[in-house]
Amino acid sequence: MRMFFLCLFFLDSVFSNKVAHASDLSGKLIYANGTNIIRSLDLSTLKHEILHKEPFGIFINNLSKITETRFIYQDCDGTRKPGCLLQEFDIENKSVKTWRSGHIPTYVKESNSIFFYESAPDTGEEWLFVVNLEAIGNAKKVMRAPSTHKTQNGIPYSYKGPVVQISPDQVIFVGEDDGIWIYQISNSKLISTDIKNIRPIFWLDKTKELIGYNWESKGIVRYDLKSKRIEQLPQFKASSGFVYIPNYDTVISWEGRLHFFISERFDIFSYHLGSGERMKIVPNHHISSGIWFQK
Repeated sequence: MRMFFLCLFFLDSVFSNKVAHASDLSGKLIYANGTNIIRSLDLSTLKHEILHKEPFGIFINNLSKITETRFIYQDCDGTRKPGCLLQEFDIENKSVKTWRSGHIPTYVKESNSIFFYESAPDTGEEWLFVVNLEAIGNAKKVMRAPSTHKTQNGIPYSYKGPVVQISPDQVIFVGEDDGIWIYQISNSKLISTDIKNIRPIFWLDKTKELIGYNWESKGIVRYDLKSKRIEQLPQFKASSGFVYIPNYDTVISWEGRLHFFISERFDIFSYHLGSGERMKIVPNHHISSGIWFQK
């Protein structure tokens, strides 16, 4: 029996990949994993710290950078009305500011605006809204949120996800018809792309390509909006919680693995899109949402 468990330990060590003791990356990864805690990871030393902690029962997710010292996130509590709030965290002062109700926020610097989802007060239908931070009470409807579907087991799901910025004046998102739409902020113009079954995750500005989840292939893809060329990315088949670092052309994400073939563990990896180099940087942690800061 002792030899059996020694063999399991060896195999677990082999298949879980080597853990990095240092990283070629720099800056900080600020992330949440769906609990009440926001963590900070120094990417050069791989040292962790708890940046912010809410009371038990609060669920933090969907972080979006405002400046190099501030970010916005959703703070949800099922026992409170409204259930989700848009909060701002100041890293220097360790302070929290409440902006308004809503969830799944994305900040766009050029227009000083936040895109978020919320039920419309007049109809109760869920909409994608946009609001300028200088007029936080004057939110404007963009489009109804994607419809809710059900799996064969009756579990509800939606194509809804964070809005992704693709230019200083444009964002991309899944609309009410489950197709991808572009929204021009300056003139409030909606543009259909005729793309279906892809949920945007992040944008590659250098190549002008979208990284997204394909509901048909059940995998991550690279999609060129102009040529309509689609490329499967099998290296991310088991990955979630993506954070793209454009300065390093690197993706941070997490993957699950079996531990002793019984329970599942979660590890954080870095993947360089150019070279294909993959490295485990943090064992036994996972990301639901994160953002990168240079300092």
